[in-house]
Amino acid sequence: MDWTIFEHQLMTTHIHTINNNSIKSIVLFGSCHMATIGFMLNKLLNYEYNIHIVISWLFQNKGIENFNMNNVNEKIMNVVSNCDVFIYHNHINDYHVNAVQLPFCIKQNCIKLVLPNYRLDYTNEKYALSLSILSNQIMTSSFPEFNFIIDNHKNIMFFNTTNHPTHFLLFLQSESIQNKILKNGQIIGINNYFDPKNREYFKTFNNYIILPGKEPITYEIQSNTGININGDYFD
Repeated sequence: MDWTIFEHQLMTTHIHTINNNSIKSIVLFGSCHMATIGFMLNKLLNYEYNIHIVISWLFQNKGIENFNMNNVNEKIMNVVSNCDVFIYHNHINDYHVNAVQLPFCIKQNCIKLVLPNYRLDYTNEKYALSLSILSNQIMTSSFPEFNFIIDNHKNIMFFNTTNHPTHFLLFLQSESIQNKILKNGQIIGINNYFDPKNREYFKTFNNYIILPGKEPITYEIQSNTGININGDYFD
């Protein structure tokens, strides 16, 4: 599914729900990355949860005057307060949907997982600061092992645009979420990135949201950042 189609649906539904008629549910709350992760996680967890995807910035971005925000917030609070797993990005902006407070509204036995917001501005002079922010995002999340991105980012292109990681990186993140929910102790690392069986398995995921855009590495970017123009890329 293309992101534009997905976003158009959210304009009326506000929450995208993958209904597996389960008594268990997962809420993913944050950036557009959550859409891709939600669809992948649904398959990885064998369709055993209802999946609710909420894009936090959508309503402010599209204009809150275009929505009944009382209704939107009531729907969001209902799914968050009753979910079994809450997966979210840390927020410093409420986006008119109580984004900062929602992690404190979950039930006592809910599994709470903080995801890094995978963004890297590799196109201009903000690169060093953006890299530092990304590293902090990873190390303060529930997935500090994903610091392999920082360690390898000059020789592996983990991003399609400054705002969107590759879908394969989001797949690795989804696998890691699966492991955390199942509490199987498996850790995702750089070996999983290169594992040919894992790459083939990724190709079977045909229903994820396709995030838009691609900003390839140029010789100018390589000169300014040290990122290899011929670095490994898989998506």
